[in-house]
Amino acid sequence: MANDGQKNEYVMEIYAGGSTPGGYLRCTIREDETLESLAARYHTTPETIMSFNRNPDRDWYQPGQIICIPLG
Repeated sequence: MANDGQKNEYVMEIYAGGSTPGGYLRCTIREDETLESLAARYHTTPETIMSFNRNPDRDWYQPGQIICIPLG
């Protein structure tokens, strides 16, 4: 199916509370994103993201994968 020049929307959901003081956001990894770029954007580390998602396998974090990023 053609994209007709339209950009795919970036969907994020932010959740309050949980195990982090600032809550967390749930997002889908985009084609141009890496653990490092996501960590830099949200002021955390790749290791923190992997720990929060309970998956230490870097190969699991691919475009299209839905992950949670702790905030605060």
